[in-house]
Amino acid sequence: MDRSTLENQTDKLLILVVDDEPSLRHVAEESLLRGGFSVMTAPDAEQALVLFRTLSPDLVLLDICLPGMDGLELCRLLRSEPRNREVPILIMTGTGDLESIDRSYEAGATDFANKPISWPLLLHRLRYLIRTTGLSRELQENQERLVAAERIAGLGWWEWHLTGNRFQVSELARELFGLDQVAFDGSRRSLLSWVYPEDMPKVQTCLAQVLDQGGSVELDHRLKEHCSSVVHHRLTAIVDETGVVTRVFGIILDISARKVAEERIKYLAFYDDLTGLPNRHYFIRQLEMALELARRWQKSLAVLLLGLNNFKKINDTLGHSVGDRLLAECAERFTLQLRKSDQLGLQGETPSRFNGDEFVVLLGEIREAQDALRVARRLTAAMDAPFVVDGQSIVLSVSIGISVFPENGENTELLLQNSDAARNYAKGHATSHIQFYTQSMNEDSRRALALESRMRQALVNQEFVLYYQPKIDLVDGSISGAEALLRWIDPVEGFIMPGDFIPVAERSGLIVPLGDWVLVEACRQSMAWQAAGLPPLKVSVNVSGRQFPEENFVSRVGEIIEQSGIDPRFLDIELTESVLMQDVEKRIENLHDLKKQGVTLSIDDFGTAYSSLNYLVRFPIDYLKVDRSFLVDIPVNRGNVTISSSIIGLAKNLGLKVVAEGVENVDQLAFLQAQGCEECQGFLFSRPLPLVEMTALLQGGQARLPWRHFFPGT
Repeated sequence: MDRSTLENQTDKLLILVVDDEPSLRHVAEESLLRGGFSVMTAPDAEQALVLFRTLSPDLVLLDICLPGMDGLELCRLLRSEPRNREVPILIMTGTGDLESIDRSYEAGATDFANKPISWPLLLHRLRYLIRTTGLSRELQENQERLVAAERIAGLGWWEWHLTGNRFQVSELARELFGLDQVAFDGSRRSLLSWVYPEDMPKVQTCLAQVLDQGGSVELDHRLKEHCSSVVHHRLTAIVDETGVVTRVFGIILDISARKVAEERIKYLAFYDDLTGLPNRHYFIRQLEMALELARRWQKSLAVLLLGLNNFKKINDTLGHSVGDRLLAECAERFTLQLRKSDQLGLQGETPSRFNGDEFVVLLGEIREAQDALRVARRLTAAMDAPFVVDGQSIVLSVSIGISVFPENGENTELLLQNSDAARNYAKGHATSHIQFYTQSMNEDSRRALALESRMRQALVNQEFVLYYQPKIDLVDGSISGAEALLRWIDPVEGFIMPGDFIPVAERSGLIVPLGDWVLVEACRQSMAWQAAGLPPLKVSVNVSGRQFPEENFVSRVGEIIEQSGIDPRFLDIELTESVLMQDVEKRIENLHDLKKQGVTLSIDDFGTAYSSLNYLVRFPIDYLKVDRSFLVDIPVNRGNVTISSSIIGLAKNLGLKVVAEGVENVDQLAFLQAQGCEECQGFLFSRPLPLVEMTALLQGGQARLPWRHFFPGT
């Protein structure tokens, strides 16, 4: 058959006939074609190899005697290639002796046929060979798929035939068990040798249960060869028709990765990943257990809540990566100060990471409150040495609030709440940064919470107003500007002092909407005075450290300027040193953006906080405001005289103007004039005035200012 004919019969099975007798090849071709096969013939091994490799026949009829390479050698050559090992090869022999048959099978033949050939019978044998080969190939492929699936799933199996005490083990099971093919003798003892010794008793117990009671048992255990490997093992008894166990079938699943993941999830659920300390959830659970024991045995325990002071500033200025390293080192220092058993007999001392910069310590048993104080002092002392990160020395301190069971609370929530109240008090009041809880602290917290709620409503009800304190030109005594000051007039309680509500507004974040309102109202009022025919007046507005870092602050100032119509030269924004020294580079960028809008900038309370002269030179500011504390007892207080003179001299050297606040007597006024200070404000001239009085003062004109007598030369 030529190639074109073969290509038209691609749906038929192809048989390659190799024989050096032309007559046999002809008869074979005719018979096979009638039998429904496609046929190719070759007279020798050389042509047969070419046809075999080109056409990949489904079966080969091969004569044992061929010129050159004989049929047995050709069979061996074909079988040497892996892809040809499943192709049926039927050897045709004219001798029929047993030796030839044995040699044929040894060469890799699938079957043999004696000459002369009975072609009708041979056709049936060929169909059978091809069918069984296909089934064998399909079975092999299924087995390969099964092994691949088992390997992907990490699933292995073994089977124990009780009759004959024989064991079968899958390939993956051997790998998991670390079984050596040679060393494994097929015995029960050899099979169980892979179990981790400490887990052997429970495996033996489960196996005995299955043998005695039937059914299935499941367990997890480790493997001897890889003690970190864990498998899930299911043992199942196979019984005969009489109910007698004849086999035990074991399925093992490698769950090592799952166990690692579970342990990781468990760790993350109860521990802080950064410091390795127990987290809030774990601590609360431990505290509840400790409280149960303390109630039962009528013992005392203490909760210490630790908060790092000014940690947010470090994060803002040095970055969160530095902050994270500091937190980890703080955890190490705290842990070193806590012993499970020391001279105080403290138990269960474990620092837990609570929130971003908070830690908590549980002293499981104390004899007296002073025991907790001693531990707290060790913890604060642990912060004395500076931290060194990337060659930079950083000083950190900690504030600690202490609550004691049962005096300060009988449940978890109260103890944590009260230690938090004590910590907050320690942060703002206690010189040692350690504070025990007292009842008054909760009352203060409740008052602050109630005040915050009232403030929110007051903002809606428009209970806030602006007062204005005039700024005085120290050359001629004229009004050079006014500082807008926020005041709250409650319809029930009346005037509420700024010192009472401003700190609450700062802590709660209400200062942001309040500050926005102040900016809007100050600009609106400035334009209202101009509309009434008064000269333009520079209005100064204090901006909070919570409001200034807001992402939209600069753009919001621009919106207010545009909406009010104020000339930006007459809007002065006052910022404190402490605000500017947080994330300095970003603050400098914001200041430049504000300057582009045309506003003036002042540093308020200058000298009360540390600031680098290098940064001061880079700040695009217009005014320095000397804090009122530096004017106390001038000129008697020589220290204040020196500081005030230095600030004024520094400002002049930097090309800045100086405003002094808190001027209350003529001696202070004379000193400031002598130093060349440009402006001041204070009770010597005017207290902060409500809108009506400030308007009347402006309308009175320069000649009618009540402090004109301080400037007799004008």
